[in-house]
Amino acid sequence: MFKLSLDGRRVLDATRHLYDQAFALFGLAWFHRLTGSAEALALADRTLAFLDARMRDPQAGGYLNAWIEGQAGMPLPRRQNPHMHLVEALLILAETSGRADHLDRARALVELFFARFRTGPHGFVTEYFTADWRPAPGADGARHEPGHHFEWIWILLRYARLAGDRTLPGRLADLLEASLARGIDRAPGMLAATFDEIDPQGAPLVTSKRLWPQTETVKALLAAHEAFGDARHLQAAQATIRMIFRHYLRAAGRRCSASTSTAPGAQRGRLRSGELALPPVPVPGRVSAGARRLPAGSQATMTRGFRRRARRRPRPPA
Repeated sequence: MFKLSLDGRRVLDATRHLYDQAFALFGLAWFHRLTGSAEALALADRTLAFLDARMRDPQAGGYLNAWIEGQAGMPLPRRQNPHMHLVEALLILAETSGRADHLDRARALVELFFARFRTGPHGFVTEYFTADWRPAPGADGARHEPGHHFEWIWILLRYARLAGDRTLPGRLADLLEASLARGIDRAPGMLAATFDEIDPQGAPLVTSKRLWPQTETVKALLAAHEAFGDARHLQAAQATIRMIFRHYLRAAGRRCSASTSTAPGAQRGRLRSGELALPPVPVPGRVSAGARRLPAGSQATMTRGFRRRARRRPRPPA
């Protein structure tokens, strides 16, 4: 359900949005990981069964944006974003449960990403589509969000690690390079931050640079450093973090600014526009993948890494 009354007793909007189902799965997977709850895993399976029965598109692939009981037809335009978060949730499910069927579901959406979601001269990720996954007509079909480029890169490199797919990082190298070159403001005097939206050639469509694309840029750069072993990705991630703390955080109240303009300002020590520039990303050698089940040790390795990070994380105040 999309919306309930404050007391939880009345359904105000019974629409089932794919975006909401993805985050329900995400939450259930993490709850199962942290508590071992069999009920959480059973609820996740029920949610997946609902998606298969009501929202899956067997002809064009993927799922409907939304489903309303008794209402025929497909809500348009179709969107890539909920599919991205569904992959993210399925990876946590696969890692937590150790079940290959969760990874197989993610694999089908990864294939849809490479087959349909990347369009245009630079292979940017398109946001809005027709029913058969062609870019939506008009301005919607020519709108790209670099933050989603970086988010997909982080998710897909995580998938490659879990699935043992050693060819996939090389397939993402051009998207990473194009996003770093055209998705970040390089104009003299401008804040070297990731744009909110760009056109197929990389020109900005809006003047704001929200915080979340910057954090996704950091995640993608760190994942790229792990995948490619290139120290420049780590250095660029560190530079982006410094930029976030300098230009998005207000020191007095420790409050976070949601966005900043592309217009140059009078702030001292502004990052140079070329500070995040990177040479072409090295492409690793291609090795046959052939992974249809969770590779031996991958689940345990990633879980140990999670536990190490959890032990290092300070406890929140009561």
